[in-house]
Amino acid sequence: GAIGGVAVLIALLFLIYPLTSAVIGAFVRNGQPVTFANLTMVNFERFLISASYQRALWHSIVTGAAATALATAISLTMAYAVARVSMPLRATVLGLSVLPLISPPFIGAYAWVILLGNNGIFTNLLRDYLGIGLPSIYGFLGVSVALALSYFPYVFLVLQGAFAAADTHIEEAATIAGASRWRVLHTVTLPMILPTVAAGMLIVFIKAIGDFGIPAILGGEYQVLPTLIYYQIHGFFNLNGAAAIAMVNVALTLVALAALAWINRTRTVATVSGTARSASRPLPAAMRWAAIFYVWLVLVVANLPQAVTVLYSFSERWGGTLLPSVYGFENYRRIVGEIA
Repeated sequence: GAIGGVAVLIALLFLIYPLTSAVIGAFVRNGQPVTFANLTMVNFERFLISASYQRALWHSIVTGAAATALATAISLTMAYAVARVSMPLRATVLGLSVLPLISPPFIGAYAWVILLGNNGIFTNLLRDYLGIGLPSIYGFLGVSVALALSYFPYVFLVLQGAFAAADTHIEEAATIAGASRWRVLHTVTLPMILPTVAAGMLIVFIKAIGDFGIPAILGGEYQVLPTLIYYQIHGFFNLNGAAAIAMVNVALTLVALAALAWINRTRTVATVSGTARSASRPLPAAMRWAAIFYVWLVLVVANLPQAVTVLYSFSERWGGTLLPSVYGFENYRRIVGEIA
């Protein structure tokens, strides 16, 4: 009908046409018209001859892999604890775990600078009162950790659901057969949810290699493909070169998708028991409270940027002091006035 036609037209104008133009432009020298005779691979050859292009590509792969690994490590333990341990305020935990996804990454990165930058709040506290110097937040370490803390909910939320829905009858049968808790976890539970783990890791990797805000603020001279695209556009107005870099970034995503498909084909797990049910497995009190502490520690650390953003929104004067010296609603009044 008419609605379908409008939807197709909108897709052609705002999706298909821009993407097609970018793909074609990647095979044309900057400043040249798009003709068959002008098609070339020169924009992609930069990855073979330019050290800055090669570094950006390598940095994207390494940073994406590191952020994915860290996010998965954080999420596995956290998801298992929330799904299987008797956890107070479970609904609150799930709600707070989504907050890092709501805040734009560049705002979170700026908040980490306020906290852990060269003159950050925690940096000054630890240096002045404990004599502890923190490693620089700028570069590979800061970018990887900030990306992991921003995107770990993608892994945590799917894993929490997988752990909660996994068939505990199989685990109980393994326990009755004499398997230890650790052996049940790594030989029964984890293989059953491996496709879910891989899917969550893929989402984080795609988001990490495509993120611009965090590397732009915390990267410094540590350049990745998205920041290289920005510099090609705003520094040299090289739209064709930027399109080629974007296609390489997309190629990394396709490689990750192929890896996920391979994992799903080679590690298919089938259960033959009855209806699955979730259960809170009994743990010694010390282990239970350790799990609860870990979950809330992750939530507090991951939501520190959001807390700093709220604090900063009420700050009217903040200079030369550990915390704002004047608080008020002036920032909100100014925003409301501009909107009105």
